[in-house]
Amino acid sequence: MDLTIDPDIFLAETPPASFYRSQAVFEHQREAIFGASWQLLCAWPEPDTAHPVTLLEGLLNEPLLAVREGESPAHCLSNVCTHRGNQLVDAPCSETTLRCGYHGRSFDRQGRMLAAPGFDDALDFPRAADDLPRPSIGRLGPLAFVGLNPPCSFEEWLAPIFMFCPWLEDQVLPDAPQKVQDFPVAANWMVYTENYLEGMHVPFVHPELAKALQPGTYDTRPMPWGVAQTSRPRAGGPALPDGQAAWYLWLFPNTMINVYPWGLSINIVLPQSVDRTSVRYLTYVSSPELVEQGAGTGLDTVELEDEAVVERVQKGFASRLYPRGRYSPDQEQGVHHFHRLLVDHLP
Repeated sequence: MDLTIDPDIFLAETPPASFYRSQAVFEHQREAIFGASWQLLCAWPEPDTAHPVTLLEGLLNEPLLAVREGESPAHCLSNVCTHRGNQLVDAPCSETTLRCGYHGRSFDRQGRMLAAPGFDDALDFPRAADDLPRPSIGRLGPLAFVGLNPPCSFEEWLAPIFMFCPWLEDQVLPDAPQKVQDFPVAANWMVYTENYLEGMHVPFVHPELAKALQPGTYDTRPMPWGVAQTSRPRAGGPALPDGQAAWYLWLFPNTMINVYPWGLSINIVLPQSVDRTSVRYLTYVSSPELVEQGAGTGLDTVELEDEAVVERVQKGFASRLYPRGRYSPDQEQGVHHFHRLLVDHLP
């Protein structure tokens, strides 16, 4: 399979259709792309609790604990005992000591091992490796992101957010989303992502959204670890502090942060199989009086419109007569950049 993506978008061809149907490619991406990435930690523990969460369920299935001490921000621990691999916590709990139900090894809520029955005579014990591992954590307001083996620092990864929307550092958002909804999509996760990364389809697929955006102002800006897209609002429409109708910010590989005058919506693309994806949709509203105005209106409808078209594309990739396509140089820079990042991370 030829995965070469010419760096010159004026000459480049898209990946072959077989790329989106290949089980081998999907399995390779599991570790090469998602095992080495920043991911939103979709858990909102109460103060002084440990909350079990499965990172990228259906793909990585990594057992983690989101732990919150008092009013401090949550931190993250492995939810696997360092003795024989038993899962420590099955349900949210308020115990200060996390005790393994298999052989009694215990840990505090910082992950430090407190006791290990049966190990009195063990040599070179305890070691740092006997504490619970603590994955890297990064924060954007109430949003916590975890990295098992991230390819860059959180600050590098998040750079497009603050470059284009610096006011977000001071924006007050709820501690937890007001809405969480999962959408099943019968398509490869890359097809859904590609659709997000270009505004070329908006007039054809999203008629109501198109009415909220000023024609000819849609702009795409590739960044080292993401893509930023924006558009001006129609006359009289609500605007962000910089005068834009919205910012659509994609962060490699599967995080989409949509900035509207009323707050944030977030799409987390969760691969389930080579031709099945779940999209987790979260809403953080800071200005409820603006929810039904402008580019951030009717997001459920926009989501369903997107799903319908990407499912048709997935079916189209089964064609024996479609080898691969070309990029629109002035409207598909984001898709081209995504494909270049994919190829760079699939050695």
